[in-house]
Amino acid sequence: MSMNMIEIERALKQLRLSGVRATLETRLIESQASNLSFIETFSALLQDELDRRQSRLLERRYQLSGLAERASLAEFDWGYNPKIPKRTCFELHTLKFIAECDSALLIGQPGTGKSHIAKAIAYSALRSGLREPVPFRRTPRSEKRYPRPAGSVACDEPETGRRWITRGCSRRYSLAE
Repeated sequence: MSMNMIEIERALKQLRLSGVRATLETRLIESQASNLSFIETFSALLQDELDRRQSRLLERRYQLSGLAERASLAEFDWGYNPKIPKRTCFELHTLKFIAECDSALLIGQPGTGKSHIAKAIAYSALRSGLREPVPFRRTPRSEKRYPRPAGSVACDEPETGRRWITRGCSRRYSLAE
């Protein structure tokens, strides 16, 4: 049974294949102009659908994240403050520290780029599919829950940062006993 374009559009809408719907006509013209096989055209349409779904998923995650901007380390002005450890920032950006249940604490004077770096790391986590920045586990001796160290904090005052670390460690280890 053959379908016309209106019926195909309706079927794609019913199947919720918005990526295919959006690019079908363009792909058909491209296929005819380049003499592409059915498999090549079909795989391009499938890739369009996958790209569209990935894009929409990322957009939903971003909306739910509460991040104010999509920061990246690529747009960071490294020349502004050459004391910032560029290699360490890019290592944090890989999110390896989260997989290892470590923490990252960014401490420094105001205006040095800590917030931008933290936002870039958070956006990287969002793109990689992490949903909960601070997972929880139960202690064996207590039913109290405490966060595992899997996150990052940006702090403008070194003394405040030291207090946060001391307070967080003291609380954490007192809960673990």
